[in-house]
Amino acid sequence: MNLMYKYRLIFPANLLLIWTLFLLIAIPGKISAQASIYKGTSNYTSDILCHVKDGRVYLKNSNYTSDIACHVAGDRVYKGISSYTSDVLFTVKDGKVYRGTSSYTSDIVMTIRESKIYNGTSAYTSDILAHIMDGKV
Repeated sequence: MNLMYKYRLIFPANLLLIWTLFLLIAIPGKISAQASIYKGTSNYTSDILCHVKDGRVYLKNSNYTSDIACHVAGDRVYKGISSYTSDVLFTVKDGKVYRGTSSYTSDIVMTIRESKIYNGTSAYTSDILAHIMDGKV
């Protein structure tokens, strides 16, 4: 099964991206081992949606390389375990998340401002996709 199709079955649109942004913003330097992302406020292992380990986002509670949805290297988010430029999913620069390796305004997917993640280049309250507070999204 194609990995990108596989994570689409598990994650609603943009959810993986939001968690990956959480990885980029909140986790580096603060968590040395592993961070799990749970469904809602649950703490049950069966409710793990994905987990982050060594800059990689694994599906559910898996540790298999085949279950890596994406990984972070520098300011880029790559598909699976790839490090090819053609497999860059997103680039984060100056609080803006761009599609692929683009730096064009028209390719901004999300904007991060004051612990909030906005849709596109918006700054309207109605366009807030997520709020990051106390290590939670």
